[in-house]
Amino acid sequence: MWTSLAIRMIAPLRAKGRPVMRNATTGNPGFFIALMLACLAGAPDNAAAATTRTVTSLNDDGGPTTLRTLIGASADGDTINFSVTGTITLTKGPLTNYNSITIIGPSSANLTISGNNATSVFDINAGTTNSISGLTIANGYSTLNGRSKKGLEPS
Repeated sequence: MWTSLAIRMIAPLRAKGRPVMRNATTGNPGFFIALMLACLAGAPDNAAAATTRTVTSLNDDGGPTTLRTLIGASADGDTINFSVTGTITLTKGPLTNYNSITIIGPSSANLTISGNNATSVFDINAGTTNSISGLTIANGYSTLNGRSKKGLEPS
């Protein structure tokens, strides 16, 4: 789309025999054309910008600013950070994530996400790339081949 726009803007000038614009050092109009295309190129109008979401609650009750809700609302490229410290104890199963996101806690000493010895902590969809830092994952629980496992084994 942008290329055709640039051609439509430049073609009438060339047809009338007028110089489009010349680089002062080389006399080459290609410099101007490349510069204009570089300025017009960029993200398409309908491209979604990444969003930074902030967890403000330690609850796992589905409230609007809980970690569970914000993970569910996130899209590829989004970042989740925290304005709270303490422990998030999961009460509704693992935190399920279907997108490639970044989760950044305040520090592993200040934020813990606990599976409460009852559930896995994260259930991350295959094929996604995720980064989780600045927090402690604790007390996860899962079953693997019908056997109970504690820790971070896959479910």
